[in-house]
Amino acid sequence: MVNSAVGYLDECGDAGWKLDKPYQAGGSSQYFVVSLVVGMNTSYRKFDRIISKLHKLNHWQSRHEKKWATMSEKGRVDCLNLIAGAIAANPEIVLYTAVMQKSRLPPNLHNSAQSGQAGSLPRKSLSHLLYATMMASMVEQFLMDRDIDSFSYCPDELNENTRILDSIIEYQIILKNRHKTILKRMNFSKPMKPGLTCADIVAGAVWEARENNNPYYFNIISEHIKVIEIF
Repeated sequence: MVNSAVGYLDECGDAGWKLDKPYQAGGSSQYFVVSLVVGMNTSYRKFDRIISKLHKLNHWQSRHEKKWATMSEKGRVDCLNLIAGAIAANPEIVLYTAVMQKSRLPPNLHNSAQSGQAGSLPRKSLSHLLYATMMASMVEQFLMDRDIDSFSYCPDELNENTRILDSIIEYQIILKNRHKTILKRMNFSKPMKPGLTCADIVAGAVWEARENNNPYYFNIISEHIKVIEIF
């Protein structure tokens, strides 16, 4: 019986809106990906073990957080294999990801993001709005898939102080869908880094498959993840 769950989320892909040029050649990433890794009951503790094993496999001495953007190919593959193995052994660990293709945004939002003119939604605010919407979609899907008494979630440090995330999740989950689940926002602390690292690596694997048409990493976890297309 599942009484509680803890979820960590992180994103991959930049927040820019220069879509008329190739990525890293004057242009922004065409895709924005947010991933959610969840451990039900006490299974959230597995994320720390995954990252500890990752460090041992790669002989990393530093305990600093590892990120998709700076991790070696071996490190990425090792981490994804460890995540896939943990899920195969424990069904209380689940993965979700939400994908947004920026060019497919509704025209009024898309134009607002590119213009930056007075009266338009500030680009930073739009990025936080989309991030929160994507997060709420994943939490909604998770709670549709499973009956949970309480769900705690920890966003990455970039979005830690953005309270729009809480408001949209509460609207989507409590007001709109009438879920009885108790929601709790967790402020970042050092013990949460392993869960956020796992979310970052999962987001990176999905982003790599979309942005660079390279499914090499995604294929490692493809059987264990639910993908939600936002746009």
